[in-house]
Amino acid sequence: MSEEEKQNKLEQFILPRRLERMDEILAKRSDQLTIVLDRVYHEHNISAVLRSADAFGIQTVHIIGAGNGGFSSGITQGADRWLDIVSHENPDSAIDNLEKDGYEIVLVQAEEQSETIQSVPVISLPFEKKLALVFGSEKQGISEVVSARANLATHIPMHGFVESFNISVAAAICLFCSTFSAAKDQRRLAPLSDEKKIRVKKNWVKGDIRNVEIVERSLSKDK
Repeated sequence: MSEEEKQNKLEQFILPRRLERMDEILAKRSDQLTIVLDRVYHEHNISAVLRSADAFGIQTVHIIGAGNGGFSSGITQGADRWLDIVSHENPDSAIDNLEKDGYEIVLVQAEEQSETIQSVPVISLPFEKKLALVFGSEKQGISEVVSARANLATHIPMHGFVESFNISVAAAICLFCSTFSAAKDQRRLAPLSDEKKIRVKKNWVKGDIRNVEIVERSLSKDK
């Protein structure tokens, strides 16, 4: 019996509507973009990334290091069932395989972390090419081995005091950006009014001073 015949017989055990749904999703799947998790050990983060990968139609996720297979189906909501999850013992073998498959290696990190490669906003990445987006752990970051072999670096523009997103949030944002046509890194939100800027800054300053109530009382006495 040929593989095709076996497949046809197996499909007889699946409801027709379920098969239709599989075909609908399969038509939207892509291997042009892939995710690489470099030494990410936190089960929740890995699971959340897998869930986002499925949601945005990414078929393959690569995991480097001891975090291999460390995810929860409860958090992924079963998304791992539909993905190809490739485990690598070390970064060199991972990059070797990705380059062999024609991927350009993209470091996803804070803008100032890119020392040898100029970082571009994620919205400006050439998503028409085969890209492997590499995310490192929040503590260790991306390994030196992977960084040395990267082709591109990208960052998510930040407009607040925090300097980074949780890895699972960052991955979801990057994957969402891949759904846009080429666009400029231009914010579309209007700034605060001058009046509100004054009020917000006042709250920020007060929140940044330890024992601010005591300081304010002292200032009142000086008047």
